[in-house]
Amino acid sequence: MSASGDPDAVSESEADSEPDLGAALHEVSNGLTVILGWLEQARGLAAGTELEQPLEVALGRARRARRIARCAVGADPARAAVEPLAAIVEECVLGLSPEAAKKRISIGSAIDAAARKLFVEAGERLLQILTNLVLNGLEVTPTSGSVHIHVSVGSEPGTACFLVTDGGPGIPMTERSRVFARGLSGRSGGAGIGLAHSLQIASEEGGRLALLPFEPEKGAAFELAWPTAPVASRQGPHTVRVSSLTGLNVAVVDDDLSIVELLDMVLSARGATVSTFARHDQLEEALARGSFDVALLDASPYGAGLGEALTRLKAAHPDLDLVLISGAMDPGATVDRLGVTWIRKPFDTEEVIEVVRVVRAKTRADK
Repeated sequence: MSASGDPDAVSESEADSEPDLGAALHEVSNGLTVILGWLEQARGLAAGTELEQPLEVALGRARRARRIARCAVGADPARAAVEPLAAIVEECVLGLSPEAAKKRISIGSAIDAAARKLFVEAGERLLQILTNLVLNGLEVTPTSGSVHIHVSVGSEPGTACFLVTDGGPGIPMTERSRVFARGLSGRSGGAGIGLAHSLQIASEEGGRLALLPFEPEKGAAFELAWPTAPVASRQGPHTVRVSSLTGLNVAVVDDDLSIVELLDMVLSARGATVSTFARHDQLEEALARGSFDVALLDASPYGAGLGEALTRLKAAHPDLDLVLISGAMDPGATVDRLGVTWIRKPFDTEEVIEVVRVVRAKTRADK
């Protein structure tokens, strides 16, 4: 209760102690951007070595985390490509193998021949559930035990059935009725939201998640029913083209040194001449002395003055292409309103390279 006696009032000290969700999302976005960028560089350097596969797994999970983060703030409403069901299971097993190895526990999987032909949408959401179930299993399974995923075609058309079992003692009868309740966690350091969130995801995607009846000495068993996608909706392979930026003069403005260093490295590697600045006033000082083709601008330092600042920049430097980088739901400046291209954080470096190439090519074509 606040000093005023109003039970609904929040004191200054209480308000200061509350987490700033916007700031937290900003830090997560920056962190994922840096992780993605360096993983991409490391994978290229590790091609053909024993490190290539671990880096590919880490990069794949980081990209899924990026999509989840973007959706959490209202971006990327379009569904991701349809994926083979077997690939999701294999990614789960492979991704958690190091954690299992530390505990000397094995993770196994069996996918029926018919189920191997199935495809699913929302692969990252399915992976979230499987990862949570396996992590819970690893926590309760003793050394030398195993956690197992079995996948079969469901009894209902268009449904796959996942059975995840562990080698633990099972769920006590006193806790079975509230196993999906928020706040209940059997995992050391757990927040008690994993199973509740998994149940919510399954329901949102048209599936079902259930704890199967207790059987002595058989551990816990969770059954997940998940809708499958028609093979006809499967998308073809995507080929990433390496774009050349030779001859472009690019400015990068961001107060996060790790992002500045990353963008400097990848843009320079594509042939661009890159100048980096920690503050936007430094960019304006540099523009008074010379010119740039493209400026990549972090939106957060502008605050409420973003629209005015970008309008002023465009008026003073009409040949400068502005690319705004922001983790906000709506930074207040889009192509329609100000003619500014917008990249959502977290991003991967190939996305930035392609945007720079496209906006500059359009400017040249318009001249």
